[in-house]
Amino acid sequence: MSKLHLGATVPNEGARRLAAFVGKRGWTPEQVAAAARDEAMTIHRLIAGELTPGGDLAHRIWLATDGAVGRREWGRPPEGGWFDAVVARA
Repeated sequence: MSKLHLGATVPNEGARRLAAFVGKRGWTPEQVAAAARDEAMTIHRLIAGELTPGGDLAHRIWLATDGAVGRREWGRPPEGGWFDAVVARA
């Protein structure tokens, strides 16, 4: 079981929303990875901004997070800091 390591700056809105989802649910990166059918290292790299998901992975993350992290969020600048509230999208 591992913890999330958040950088000094938020790389994009997708990373911010994914980190917020993990914190709100109390999940670990391993649990998110299992739900998205991927590896925990991928989740860490997404949150760090080292990686941007392609269509298939973005879709699996959208499903795993019950729509909390949309596909387009990964290309958007962050709408706040790591600990700012995340507004749900319609």
